Amino acid sequence: MLLEVIYRTVDVSGNRMRVGTRQSTGTPLLLLNGIGASSELLEPLIEAMPDVHLITIDIPGTGGSSGPFFFMSMSSYADLVAKVLLRLRYFRVCVMGISWGGALAQEFAVRFKSMCLRLVLAATNTGLIGAVPPTLSVLASLTNPLHYVSSGRMLDAAHKFYGGVLRDNKSLARAYGKKMIPRDRCGYISQLIAFFTWTGFFSLPKIRQPTLVLSGVDDPVVPPLNARLLAMRLPSAKLQFYPCGHLFFLTQAELVGREVTKFLRAV
Repeated sequence: MLLEVIYRTVDVSGNRMRVGTRQSTGTPLLLLNGIGASSELLEPLIEAMPDVHLITIDIPGTGGSSGPFFFMSMSSYADLVAKVLLRLRYFRVCVMGISWGGALAQEFAVRFKSMCLRLVLAATNTGLIGAVPPTLSVLASLTNPLHYVSSGRMLDAAHKFYGGVLRDNKSLARAYGKKMIPRDRCGYISQLIAFFTWTGFFSLPKIRQPTLVLSGVDDPVVPPLNARLLAMRLPSAKLQFYPCGHLFFLTQAELVGREVTKFLRAV
């Protein structure tokens, strides 16, 4: 029987943080989500890794977590994640960062080397410096807060910039998009500012943990060349592509789940 993720709220540094855990054997895997997204977005991927001990965290202003009191830097988000883990008595974890969460995962791996055993970077890049940007039209959609605080605008545009099978499947794009609308406008803007003022380019050689880099071949948001650039600068990286777009970790959840589970078993 597949165990469900159990959610609870913990108070950390004045923030009410919603965290989810699913107990199992082996080293826990922390999932760090994309911008504005709640943990529920990752349910297909979670179900595809039934034997993995999982931890999810709703970033301030998303899902069930309270909004931030002030705009936060990527390093501040990493520090907050570490405090949540320590509060839950997790001292060593593997980390999977997806899209915006991939930037946070890189920052976490650099700042908290002893806590991070292995790293999975999915549909992500190096931020301000060294990244291959999306087209101007996609960038305009992603950086427009109205797309995230106005559900209609967000859902109508979802299929256009997620790519892959979602280009021709508007209903599925809308279903995923509903879980990517933040509950707090300031929380979303804070995540946006943190990403566009951050770069992991110069820190990549410092990430000595074994790293699995995943990308969709038709990703309008994070063009697949970014995955190759990440793998080139990481000292210990394996690169894997999937025949889909930015949300390949959902549309190809079974394949991704098997690959990540295999990677984690080497711990």
